[in-house]
Amino acid sequence: MSQGPRKIGVLDYVISDSSFRINELEIGPQLGMSEQGHLRIIFDYLCTVKLSENKEQNQTKKFNYTKTNFRESNEYFSRLDWNQLFKDKTIDEMYVIFLRSYEVTRQMFVLKKKPGQKKEMSSWMNSDVRNMINEKYKPWKRYSSKGWKKKHYAKYKIVRDKRNRLKYTMKRK
Repeated sequence: MSQGPRKIGVLDYVISDSSFRINELEIGPQLGMSEQGHLRIIFDYLCTVKLSENKEQNQTKKFNYTKTNFRESNEYFSRLDWNQLFKDKTIDEMYVIFLRSYEVTRQMFVLKKKPGQKKEMSSWMNSDVRNMINEKYKPWKRYSSKGWKKKHYAKYKIVRDKRNRLKYTMKRK
C-alpha cells in the first residue's frame, strides 16, 4: 500500500489462503487522534468457492502433518537455489514461487487423509460416557480457573470418580 498519514509507503499484510479472496482493498479513516494513528483497511473478503461437478475434486484432502517426512522435505528445500529462483522477481512473484515450492514439497512428503475418514469409536464409548466426560470438564475448568481451591477440587473429584466407574463398567461389558 502506498497511502499513509504522512504519504510515506505503508506496508500492511492481509493474509488469506488465496489472493483471489481479497477484493476492493481501500484505506479508510485514521483511528485515533494522533498523526501517526493506525489506518483502517477496508476490503471485501470473498467466502464463496465455485465447486466443481466432479465430486472427487470437491473433497479436499486434509494433510496428516504428524506423519510428514521432515528430513527429506528439509533436504528438498535446501537443494533449491533460492537466489536463482528469486533473481529479478517482485515480492508477489517470489511469494508465488515459494507457494509452488511448498505445495510440491507438501504433495511429495506429507501424507493425505480423506475427509470423513474417522477413527472407529470404541464399543464402550457411548453417549452416557461422552456426556460424563463433558460433565467432568466443567468442574475441572472451574477448579483450574478459580485458583485451585479445595472445595472446587472436591466437586471435580466426585464427577471424575463417577465417570471412571461408568467407563470401567462399560469396558467390562
